[in-house]
Amino acid sequence: MAQFFKPQPKPKQTSTLELAIDRLDLHGVGSGRHQGKTIFVEGAMPGELIKARLTDDKKQHGFAQLQKILTPSPQRQTPFCPHYEQCGGCSTQHLPLALQHETKVSGVQSLFSRLAGYELGAPEFIITGDDQRYRRVCRLAIKYDKKARRAQVGFRRRLSHDLVEVSACPVLVSSLSALIEPLRALCNQLKSFRD
Repeated sequence: MAQFFKPQPKPKQTSTLELAIDRLDLHGVGSGRHQGKTIFVEGAMPGELIKARLTDDKKQHGFAQLQKILTPSPQRQTPFCPHYEQCGGCSTQHLPLALQHETKVSGVQSLFSRLAGYELGAPEFIITGDDQRYRRVCRLAIKYDKKARRAQVGFRRRLSHDLVEVSACPVLVSSLSALIEPLRALCNQLKSFRD
């Protein structure tokens, strides 16, 4: 006889916790320990004490959304993009470039060690460019706003399907960033887009 199991949806976690961030993962996401679990918090830096809202609580680890920085890191820098806090396109502009490089190097070393049992030495050099105007590929979102009766062009909001409208992006190479406004204008001219 077959038995069918229908899993119940997990209730949304809404608990708020204070967390001391002690490290960054490969992607620049801060993590700290709470009740024996590692909690990952995007936007947090090592040395910071933060308040975060638990969004996903798993057996070995959890994920939380940054609510407030109680004690900021002296290394924290102001993001150069005016849309950084909402836009989901970038996630490490609050980190100094040297810390971003260090994080990626240690992340790759950790992966090789853990998965291949091979210890990588320190890199002889790191190929790097400017911290702005380096991205040559992007995925823009286009949405027609019925109330305003016009096309919106931008990037998805962080942790959402909503759109953050932009007129330029300081991370894109200049020639690509300059195409955002003409794309918006073109979309607004298309009759099929408005109907």
